[in-house]
Amino acid sequence: MRNFRKFSGPFGYFGFHGMQYVPQKEISRASVEETVKNVLANAKLGEKFVDGRGNYHIPIVVNGVIAGVLFEDVELDSLAVGGYWIGRMEVKAELVKDGNIVGFVSVAI
Repeated sequence: MRNFRKFSGPFGYFGFHGMQYVPQKEISRASVEETVKNVLANAKLGEKFVDGRGNYHIPIVVNGVIAGVLFEDVELDSLAVGGYWIGRMEVKAELVKDGNIVGFVSVAI
C-alpha cells in the first residue's frame, strides 16, 4: 500500500481547508439555498482579473473575506444554487444562471 502521509494536511488526506467530501454529514438543500442567498445578499464583487491561463475571475467578497468566485459578469441576485458538496467545515455550492455554472461559493452551515 502506498504511503499517503505526504499528501495529508491538517484536515485529513487530499483535502484542502476542510473541503473533503464527507458522506455521513447531511444538510438539506433548502438550508444550503437559504444560506447561500443570505451570503450573496451581503456580498460585494471584488476587482475583476484574468489569471495566467486567460480565465476571467470576479471574487465574491463578504466582510473583507473572499467567499467565492464568478467566471462571468452577472448580478448576484440573479443566481441560483446548483450542486453542492458538504465538507467538514463548510459547503461549496455551484452558482447557476440560465442553466450554466457561472461560479462557486463556500459557506459555513
